[in-house]
Amino acid sequence: MIKKIDDEKDIDAIFDLASKYHTGDGVEQDYEKAIELYESIADKDSVAAHNLALIYCGAYGENKEYFNKGISLFIENSEKSYGPSCIS
Repeated sequence: MIKKIDDEKDIDAIFDLASKYHTGDGVEQDYEKAIELYESIADKDSVAAHNLALIYCGAYGENKEYFNKGISLFIENSEKSYGPSCIS
């Protein structure tokens, strides 16, 4: 498990790695690794929380628990006025 991160450089690096696992850019696509990384920074980065919600609703959308987690993240981000989550 990845510890919670506070340093902005660490957040950026973790986000970049999570994005690679999310999309399969340069690495084998691995949603589990992407989820672990996004979760470690989601409370500090709205884009990470949004991408996490996309995975939950998309890749794991058939699982009601994950789908509901994704919807909750979209709502939380919308309340923070993060634009893409407002229209997702």
